[in-house]
Amino acid sequence: MAGIGKRPKLPGGLFWRKESPFIYFKYRTSSAKQKLVNSNLTDPNEALKYKIDYLERLGQAGENYHQLADATLRQAAEKFWVWRPITATPETIYDEKYIFNPVLKFLGPDTKLRRITIDRIRDYQTWRIAQKARATGNPISAATVNKEVQLLRQILDLAGLWHGVLKEKYKPFKQYKSKRGQSANLDQQKLILAHLLHSPYMKDVAFATAVVEGTGCRQLEVRKLKLEDIHREKGWVMIRRPKNKQERQVIPTALGWWGIEKLLEEGQRKGATLPDHYMMPLLLSRARAGSNVGYVGYDPTRHRGTWRKAWKHHMTKLGCPNFRFHDLRHTYRTMGAEAGVQLEAMMSQVGHMDASQSLDYTHIQLGVQKKATQKIEEYQAEIFEYVQNL
Repeated sequence: MAGIGKRPKLPGGLFWRKESPFIYFKYRTSSAKQKLVNSNLTDPNEALKYKIDYLERLGQAGENYHQLADATLRQAAEKFWVWRPITATPETIYDEKYIFNPVLKFLGPDTKLRRITIDRIRDYQTWRIAQKARATGNPISAATVNKEVQLLRQILDLAGLWHGVLKEKYKPFKQYKSKRGQSANLDQQKLILAHLLHSPYMKDVAFATAVVEGTGCRQLEVRKLKLEDIHREKGWVMIRRPKNKQERQVIPTALGWWGIEKLLEEGQRKGATLPDHYMMPLLLSRARAGSNVGYVGYDPTRHRGTWRKAWKHHMTKLGCPNFRFHDLRHTYRTMGAEAGVQLEAMMSQVGHMDASQSLDYTHIQLGVQKKATQKIEEYQAEIFEYVQNL
């Protein structure tokens, strides 16, 4: 990471990561998996104390949890959520409780943990994969079922029961990577933007739509943008927390910059004024976990949540219920392909390279990306002119 000089040697299994200013350490779980922990500290002595305290609390929680082998599923789950903050954020725990509900209902909250067999887990898999999601009406995916059973596995594992037949015979569903998504044409893009801009509470999503159409970024990457990541005078935006862990610079088109500037205006109105504030602050009345539950207003130190359900609702109104927000990213790539943008430049812009791949494309400079952006900008000039007049 730029700006970090030579750093001191670290004791006791602590180590630095070049992309972070903080000290890290690793430990092995009861299932022999390695876990990486960020101490969020820069002082070696404080980080070492943090590691010792962390592992002690983890060990005590594990010892107490093994006493629940004869407990009911509900009791074990409640104990699990008490223990979980050691390794997970409040937001993650909130989501996991919701995810685990189908398992709890199907197996029965009063079922003894020891009575959960491989046949019951298979019955659950068969039943669950045939269900449909209440919010979207779409079939439950293999990934969802696997995540639900994964939580059950964690509970059984920490109770010392995930072994023998359970461990040997359990097979998660195969998860097939989805094919290339849909792409919207120019008229469809204008229709989507106009609809969202005229819909109450969806203006920030409309601006985010413009950002994705003008950069090819993922939804989460847009939601995680901070004010310090926007470099308007230099003509690029820094994506610091991407899916593939590889930071990158992206060059927005005119439409993308329009969306970013609108989000900055909205963010400032919501209290985002400091460099480390998020461009899309969290609406506190929607906070699902943590210290902000029950408050009103906005918290610029936390980014807003997903708009997947609202997006589905509005796309259904437009007659395209299966068009996902992520498909805007595919739309950007399609426009690039039709405009003749070279593959390497497109991969660099949308973040399709992992750390090893990026080493093979170090010759891609911002100049190449600027040319690619210009081509896409020409392609979507009609949309940019349209949104300015809305």
